[in-house]
Amino acid sequence: GYGAMTSLRSETPMVAITMDAITVTKPELWNGDVVVLWGWYGAVDKHLAKYSLLHNSQGRATVRVTAPTNAVMLKRKSTLAAVARQSLSLGDALRAEGGGVMIAHMFSNGGCFLYECWLDAQAPDAKDGPMARLDGVIFDSCPAYMHPELGARVIREHTNSGLNVFLYQVISGAWVTWTRCTTRPGQRPPELYWDLLGNDASKVAALYLFSRDDTITDTVALEQLIATRRAKGGTQIEAIQFDKSGHVQHLRTNPEAYEAAVHKFVEQAAKSVRAQAGGGLSVRRSGGVCA
Repeated sequence: GYGAMTSLRSETPMVAITMDAITVTKPELWNGDVVVLWGWYGAVDKHLAKYSLLHNSQGRATVRVTAPTNAVMLKRKSTLAAVARQSLSLGDALRAEGGGVMIAHMFSNGGCFLYECWLDAQAPDAKDGPMARLDGVIFDSCPAYMHPELGARVIREHTNSGLNVFLYQVISGAWVTWTRCTTRPGQRPPELYWDLLGNDASKVAALYLFSRDDTITDTVALEQLIATRRAKGGTQIEAIQFDKSGHVQHLRTNPEAYEAAVHKFVEQAAKSVRAQAGGGLSVRRSGGVCA
């Protein structure tokens, strides 16, 4: 099954367990907190691993995974839900062991589709029941409003295959025609996705990281979504706009500001959860093998 154990490797100064597509890292001086990293479409693990190091440096364990490219492009909800559920289950086990909080840090729609599955699973009538609780979410370059041109642009920027772009345009064109003929306005997949994220009722604290120089994420639409969520109240919503950084390039272009924003948000989320728990949330230092 997805996430079956395949190998064990050690990294200094932490221990890493690598599964089919899921890697768990726990620093020697672990503070009990866990961050689940959901990669962007076509993300190379060595690039996503930089975000593990960012969190590991502050004593947080990480669980990182990137959904299969075909599941992202074709929006295969069953596969995406399985990736989300299994990565969060691993994170939840770590949270139970460490007594800290669990944050989801996602990138582009490839990561945000997994959060969409998490939201779907929280519904009372969800087929497989709710997924593990989240204490905070970080949106890097997402969500991005979906349209056929966006899909072709993503493939073009993340692969070297002109054939893939051509095939996607043909398939997406047929898909758009079919959905327009078979669904009502407001009930089409891109609209449902956007409405679900804009009407997020989870009450989970959120941080949005984006840039006007992003050619994939529509910043104007994203700012409207953030404003909608803030207007509803009841949830901590933070947003930081970076200068001159491309899609999922904010850490690379603005390392100090990015790290400061992420660390501050996670620390505030942990503080808030502890306060709600009446100070009952424990923090422990731990090292060794992550089981």
